[in-house]
Order: sequence, then structure tokens, then C-alpha cells
Amino acid sequence: HGHFGPGHRPPPGARGGAGSGGAVAAPARDMADGASDVGSDARPGSGSGGVPGLPMGSLAHMSSLKNSARAKKSSPLSARECLKQTAANVLMQLAVDDDNKQAVREAGGLRKLVSLLSSPDPEVQLHVLGALTNLALDHENKAELRELQAIPRIVDLLDSEDELVREKVVEVIWNLAGNDENRSAVLYAGGVQKLLDLLQVYSGRGAEQTERSANIVACTLGALANLAIHPENHSAVREGGGIRRVVDLLGTTEHLPRVAERAANCLENLALDRENREAIRQLGGSAALVRLLVSDKEDWTRAAAGALKNLSVDEESKADIARQDGVRALVDMLNHTDMVIVSKSAECVGNFASEGPYRPSIRELNGIQALLTLLEPGAPDE
Repeated sequence: HGHFGPGHRPPPGARGGAGSGGAVAAPARDMADGASDVGSDARPGSGSGGVPGLPMGSLAHMSSLKNSARAKKSSPLSARECLKQTAANVLMQLAVDDDNKQAVREAGGLRKLVSLLSSPDPEVQLHVLGALTNLALDHENKAELRELQAIPRIVDLLDSEDELVREKVVEVIWNLAGNDENRSAVLYAGGVQKLLDLLQVYSGRGAEQTERSANIVACTLGALANLAIHPENHSAVREGGGIRRVVDLLGTTEHLPRVAERAANCLENLALDRENREAIRQLGGSAALVRLLVSDKEDWTRAAAGALKNLSVDEESKADIARQDGVRALVDMLNHTDMVIVSKSAECVGNFASEGPYRPSIRELNGIQALLTLLEPGAPDE
């Protein structure tokens, strides 16, 4: 389930986790699209066990229209700007429907919305970004937004002084990063480094995290996971110091439970690159992932199994995982009731079974019986 660049092939045993066709977090799909509207099938990696879909653009995540109206009373902005807010908000709501996503594009709506990104009013920007979050779940809209040069303009808004604007920008980027052309465009617009900088700013707050700042960290990891499907972004994240930041976030289970899951999703795609796998191992990522694997939270287990599946293609990583009693944990997961966890664990066990020294251990851990059980009809039960 992964997107790979032209001519790029994953190492044997490794697969992309997140996205449309490979991105982390969305159902029986890949992780390509992160922020998702209700009922959308484009969430990052849900089906493949990647990152859960982000909330769609909605009033719950923005200032209400009532608050916007109050703000306007005390600002010099015109009634016309207020009307733009309202129109963009209604388009955001309409764009939950797939046919409306197409209708907005065919009516030239994407160009008009993109032009409003330069509005001096943060409320207008918020409603436009909310609309674009939903519209960007459509594949043709993704392409047209790139052709309209919207991606550099959206990335620039990561420098906004308004925290809510920055939050919505990250969600738009997550959904836009559903194809390789857009992943590359985000990179060349400086988006990967800006996201890594955002991660550094917001991830060090520990127990001081607000709900919004925690969501920004989680969404940033979702966006980076989708971007990390593209080979150029493998090195960009590594060279930007991103692997250490992501590995460190695997341990944030106490204050930021969603963040640990998203961090594992991100590592699943970063681990498609050999140098990244080495860096993850050296930074203690294997041990942290095994701890998540044996946790009592299925989301963590699912995400960790995906990352370990791609890490375990290398001999050194296999040995490191085995030292953490990871082989036993993975064989145990073959008996899990969650199909995604079983599937990813089976692929990971397969990586170990490709080398002679681990075959006796798998047998002694009752791995053969667990695998034979999987051949029976109806097992595991979705």
C-alpha cells in the first residue's frame, strides 16, 4: 500500500504505510490523505492500519460565524469580507459531498478560493482553508490546486501568527500530500522543513500541551507521514533532523496518546529508506516500537506493527527487534482479533522467517500453529 516515486522500489518486505495507495493513516487504503470528511475513504492509512483520519473542515475547529461577526464589528474590514467568510464556510460544508467537490472545481471555485488565501483577514483564511481541506480529498482537485500554484501559498501560511490558521494549514497539506507530484511540490515550497520546525516548537511542551497544540503535533506527523512516501522526502526529513524528533515522540504516550500513534505511522513510511532505518535503530526506535506493540491500545499496536514490518527488512534491525523480545510479541499478534494488526505482524514475521537463525524461534513460539490458524475460513474476524 505505498506510493513510490518513478523507478523507485521498496526493499524486499517493506511496504508503504500511509496514504492513497500508500499514505498512513485511511480504510483498506493507504495513508495518502489525512484530513478527511465524514464518510471519506481518503484518510491516511486507515485501512492499512496507518494514521486515523483527521477531522474534516468544520465549524467545530474554527471560530464560529457568530464570533467572526463580533470580530468584524471591532475591525475595519468591510461587510464584503464578512460575506467572503460566510461563502467560504458554506462551501466547506457543501464540500463534504463528493459530487460537490467536483462541482466546485468545474465552476472555477478552486481558483477563487486560492485567491482568498492572501486575504488580510485570518477568519477568511480559516474558512478558505477549511473548504480546501475537504476539497483536497478529491484527486482531481489535488492536481488542480497544484497547477494553480496553491501549494506555495498554503505553505507560506505556516508562518502565520494565528495558531488556528497554522493548524488548518497542516490539515490541508496532509490531504494535498496524496500524490507524488504534490509531495514534491510541498518539499520544493519549503513545506517539509517548516513542518519539522513546527514539530519542534510544539512537541516540547509535555504536560503543558493544550488540546490545540497537541492536535497540531498529531496533524503535523500525519502530514509528514504522507509526504514521507516520496523518496526525496525520505532524505529531506532525515537531513532536517526529523527522524530524531519523530522517534522521541514515540514515548509521549502519557500526555499525547494520538501523537505516539502518528509518530509510528510516520516511521512506517520513513523506514522505506535504508539510511532512515539505520537512523531509527540507532536512536532507539525499535525498542520504542516494540513497547507500543505490546501496549493495551489497538491503535498503538497497529501503528507499531506497520513500522516494525518495514524496519525488519534489515539484518541489524531484526537483531535489535529480537533483543527487545519483539519476535515473541509479533508471533503473539498473529492471534489478535484485528485483521490489520495480524496482517502487518504476519508480514513482519515473514521478514524474520527469511533468515535461518530466526526460524527455530518462530516454531518454538508456536508461530507455525498461529499461521496455520490463519488459513482457516473467517480468521481473523474483521
